[in-house]
Amino acid sequence: MADNRIAYGLAKEYGIDTTGMSPKEVWDALKENGISPNVAENKPDGESKSEIQARRKRIGEALLARNKRLEREIFGDSPNQTPYVKLSNSAWGKAKIQEESVGVDKMMTYYTDKKSKWSGKTVIDDKRCKKNDSSGLKAWNCNIIVPKFVETCTLIHEHLHARSVSYYNKKLYHSCGKTEEGAVELFAQEISKDMGLTFTPGYTKLTGMLRYIQRVTDLCGDIFSFAQEFYEIDMPERYGWLVQKVEEFVNNDTQLTKNKRTRLLNVTYAFNGPVTGEYVNEKS
Repeated sequence: MADNRIAYGLAKEYGIDTTGMSPKEVWDALKENGISPNVAENKPDGESKSEIQARRKRIGEALLARNKRLEREIFGDSPNQTPYVKLSNSAWGKAKIQEESVGVDKMMTYYTDKKSKWSGKTVIDDKRCKKNDSSGLKAWNCNIIVPKFVETCTLIHEHLHARSVSYYNKKLYHSCGKTEEGAVELFAQEISKDMGLTFTPGYTKLTGMLRYIQRVTDLCGDIFSFAQEFYEIDMPERYGWLVQKVEEFVNNDTQLTKNKRTRLLNVTYAFNGPVTGEYVNEKS
């Protein structure tokens, strides 16, 4: 028999109200929401790579089931709504956004060793997002700001910022803007794919450049591993790490044509500096 404390803890994590419920009713509620007791009982310590991947898949499936349930509650069976978008222009909707944000924050512990500085607050502010031409942002007080409609991938993006740029200041962020936004958005996209979530891609030029670098150099074997390793580098060191890796590759690959060599280096060096002009996109 599974520990009933796990059931109540997992229900709290996924935002399920257990007031007045018996342990059996809590387990039934978890099952109804696609959350298996095995998800709660698996421990991350000492897992092999295949076990970690299997656990991610199980948890992703649980979140996917919960997202679909929330969509049905919000939109009914309408086929015209974008998947995994939450309504937040009401008190009920705001609570659901906060619930989803808490769940995303917990999920990030399975993907990164970086500790979060998130304030614990996710604020609905359409005007601020519109003013910043942004689908979401992580404020310097570590609140996460989102519009009335927000995708789970955007929450992932902002929670990754809370574990990265939040340890530094605005001036340093400005100088490291391209590597920060590129690293965060690429990893957010790959996490979303890993969880089976659909999303609207952001910073497409920066992420496209990073995908090109990985495709040509094969620095990390696959794009998910590259996105994860690049993100794990501390923000001030990311550009130097990328340049070093690419220059080593260029110097050691004798089969590389002159044109490809030049393009690869130019794409890499373009990551130096702030996000301006053609590199600007809607997420921040």
